[in-house]
Amino acid sequence: FAIGDLVGMEMEIVKSLTWLLNPATARCISVHMLSLLEMEFPASVLNKIANAAIFFVELSVCDYSFVTMRKSTIAIASLLNATERDIDVHFRIKQML
Repeated sequence: FAIGDLVGMEMEIVKSLTWLLNPATARCISVHMLSLLEMEFPASVLNKIANAAIFFVELSVCDYSFVTMRKSTIAIASLLNATERDIDVHFRIKQML
């Protein structure tokens, strides 16, 4: 298949769904929130936080009690839990919220 064939089929599927697609996931929200902190922290710190936060988001999928929670709540909680290793980062992020 050519790329154009795949893109065309994807557009046909999206149009047939009348653009009713899933909302942002907790992972997407946490990654976006981290991108807002790029000016505040070094890349190495943000990378560690991102990996831990994504791990916590993935853990939330395993527990049914998180199904009813807002994805943004899960994302923020995952970020705060991920920053607890570095207490200075943790408190600076909490102040920003």
